[in-house]
Amino acid sequence: MRSNSLVRLFLFMVVCTMSSVFGSEPSVNASTDPETGGKIVTATCGKTTIKIAPDFGCNLFSIVHDGTELLGQAPSTKEIAGFHYGNPILYPSPNRVRDSKFEFGGKEFQFTPNDGKNFLHGIVHSAKWESGSEASTKTDDSITVHFQLKFEPGT
Repeated sequence: MRSNSLVRLFLFMVVCTMSSVFGSEPSVNASTDPETGGKIVTATCGKTTIKIAPDFGCNLFSIVHDGTELLGQAPSTKEIAGFHYGNPILYPSPNRVRDSKFEFGGKEFQFTPNDGKNFLHGIVHSAKWESGSEASTKTDDSITVHFQLKFEPGT
């Protein structure tokens, strides 16, 4: 799971690295969304700002560069959980699993259907992720989040 969060922030880190070389210092801070009470982490570097919602599937729901929003926006922050807006983490299945089951390594795995008889877009896109920390230095930002997923028989 950690690698998903890191991959998602890779582009932002590249922008921050380039900006810090040219004299722009990154910043990161957390706030509470007044509409939902959920945590929102905002990171800015140069002309780019991103927003992540750890409480709503760790969705990267906003990328603003040079004043232009690059992602389609939900009508309200109540709707950023799930997979309709932003850049959600679609784990362990980024698409449909036909009949909500698959075989791997000689074992059959069964999900609870959530799209007719199929299973769609994983199980963590709406889950609350734990926010570890946010930190800024003159050269980089870091945002640490994690989600503990336990696979047990029958789940």
